[in-house]
Amino acid sequence: MKARLPISAGTIIKARLPKARIGAFYKIEPSQRLAEVIAIDEDEVFLLPFEHISGMYCGQWLSYQGEEFKIRVGDELLGRTG
Repeated sequence: MKARLPISAGTIIKARLPKARIGAFYKIEPSQRLAEVIAIDEDEVFLLPFEHISGMYCGQWLSYQGEEFKIRVGDELLGRTG
C-alpha cells in the first residue's frame, strides 16, 4: 500500500492510511527513511521516523514495509552488551 505524505508536524508525520496498524513500518520515498505507525485517529495515522526528517516535503510517498522489525545478528555479538 502506498500513500502520499500530506503533513509533517515537528518530528511526527501524519498521513491517510486507511488500513494501517500500530507498529507497521513504512518507507518514505524517495529518501528511503523508515517510520513506524505510533497512533491512529480514524483514517489518519501518525508515524515516527527513525531518522531526522530534514529535507522531507509534503507529497512524498509512503510504502508499506511490514509489521516486524528485523535486525541481522551473528556470533560476533554473543556476550556483548551496549
